[in-house]
Amino acid sequence: MGSRKTNARGRQIQEVINEGYINCIDDDNTTFEKNDYEEKIDWILTSQPLHSLISNVETHPTIGTLNGHKPLTFDIPIGVEPKPPSPRLSLNFKAANWPKFRSKLNEQLMLWNNNRLINSALDIEEYTSFITNSITSATQEAIPTSKQLNTNIKLTKYTKHHVYGTGRRCHAAVILFDIKAAFDSVWHDGLIYKLNELRLPQYVMNYLSGTPQGSPLSPLLYIIYTADSMNAIPDHTEHGLFADDTALWTSSNTTTSLNSRLQQSIDAFESLSPTCNDRVRNGGEIGIDCDGSCVKRCNGRACSSPDDCWSGVCGSNQTCSEANCNDRVRNGGEIGIDCDGPCVKRCNGRSCSSPDDCWSGVCGTNQTCSAAVCDDRVRNGGEIGIDCDGPCVRRCNGRACSSPNDCWSGVCGTNQTCSAAACNDRVRNGGEIGIDCGGSCVKRCTGRACSSPDDCWSGVCGTNQTCSEANCNDRVRNGGEIGIDCDGPCVNRCNGRACSSPDDCWSGVCGTNQTCSG
Repeated sequence: MGSRKTNARGRQIQEVINEGYINCIDDDNTTFEKNDYEEKIDWILTSQPLHSLISNVETHPTIGTLNGHKPLTFDIPIGVEPKPPSPRLSLNFKAANWPKFRSKLNEQLMLWNNNRLINSALDIEEYTSFITNSITSATQEAIPTSKQLNTNIKLTKYTKHHVYGTGRRCHAAVILFDIKAAFDSVWHDGLIYKLNELRLPQYVMNYLSGTPQGSPLSPLLYIIYTADSMNAIPDHTEHGLFADDTALWTSSNTTTSLNSRLQQSIDAFESLSPTCNDRVRNGGEIGIDCDGSCVKRCNGRACSSPDDCWSGVCGSNQTCSEANCNDRVRNGGEIGIDCDGPCVKRCNGRSCSSPDDCWSGVCGTNQTCSAAVCDDRVRNGGEIGIDCDGPCVRRCNGRACSSPNDCWSGVCGTNQTCSAAACNDRVRNGGEIGIDCGGSCVKRCTGRACSSPDDCWSGVCGTNQTCSEANCNDRVRNGGEIGIDCDGPCVNRCNGRACSSPDDCWSGVCGTNQTCSG
């Protein structure tokens, strides 16, 4: 079985190189082991005419993205240099050893979009160069790495015109991409769709429809799947495909233009690649950017932490949950945490007309949503209550305290517990304008208009109909006095208090028992 498969693969490659096609090769051995998917696929490819599949790649149906569907990511294993940190910048590519590069190019670039073929190594003998941080010539006597320049871009020139049909002296460069986990990342249902659109016989579709996601795929079948992914490559750059290897090849009369062309092509190539953050269900994903080839899990899947879930929400039942606008996670297209995007609430810095417009609940004086703080009188920013607990130092009502300063209310009760603000706790809290006056309190603060002493927290409504400060001769028990104008902040003592002379007593009477009396 292995020998037959190897020979069939060899026939495929040879026929492609010769610009021919495999014309219904007879094979009497069509019995397969159960689930022997690779054998099935190889047999199909050696038994069917493939010319229609490989010669008109631009007409292939698109799948998954605007211009087609292709694998998730790619890397660059060419040459002895380390892989670049990012394949998205042309200047990150390294120079390759020319003999190795030529051999790989001749081996793998077999299908050209414009039907041009490299027939032998001799045809590309003088077409050298590769992109590097400083592009250097890479001839058969490859220049050592130590001699590469760090600033100037230099490319070997060529004079032949076999590849590009021009007699001008130009700079040429090739980038070879190796698709990462290529066969495993194929969206199998998408492949079936493409083959169906190409009008393959139904019995071929029946064979393939039973092949599960991630099964081995023949190189030519993989090319059928990825061919239309190159449709967006600019016209000035040619491309080649074989199995999971992809090449971009271009030339220009200046190195600046060459680098620009390559960068445009890399950008186009990369932009078509489905990723796990493109907000599209593609690349074998079970949901949008989750499961399949993606690490993040879809809603309904088991999770142990928010990081397991694409939504960023691992619910109380240890299951990934839908994103929403109050889960305190930036997800679901939100611009910030639970704001903008699909959410009604606006993020900090956005214009607002009322606190209700803002996720923070704070619409500043400049009509702009502002960050939550611990004195904005709004429960926001992770606070447990209004301006208390969470990120705030002050504690909410019901929390343990050792002093009034521990409590947002300013009241640490006799049971060492923060208590709610009240209008008789002698603390300015709970939205009061002054101590126990104004705001939520009925009593008015000093300076406010009044019509009777009952209007004023001080109990003093002056002759100008304005609440006045409490004092020790206003004949009102106020200002912390124990009695009317006595004790508390007052010098004079109330009746029943000890005294040594009449001057000690508010009543002016110090009795025989040395006690103030009325």
